[in-house]
Amino acid sequence: MIQREVAQNMVAKPGKMTTLSVMSQLYGYPKIIRYVSPGCFRPMPTVTSAIVHIEVYKSPYFNLRNDRNFTRLVKAGFSSSESKSITLFGMEST
Repeated sequence: MIQREVAQNMVAKPGKMTTLSVMSQLYGYPKIIRYVSPGCFRPMPTVTSAIVHIEVYKSPYFNLRNDRNFTRLVKAGFSSSESKSITLFGMEST
């Protein structure tokens, strides 16, 4: 069980994806099972929770040679700094 907004990020579709959604969906199919209202807890939190089920793939969606570099690429792709992407690819900024 996780915060609703985090769960929604995990299951996001293209155009709404974040680093979390890309990485979650690389290894499995996340699905929100149900939302749990704050009133179900004591003390009552200020956020709604979600129950998420992840059906893990038998093998990753992509066969990656280097998970660390892929993670860096995804993070750079979602960052606002173009220079990070350029550095990651070993290019020079013009």
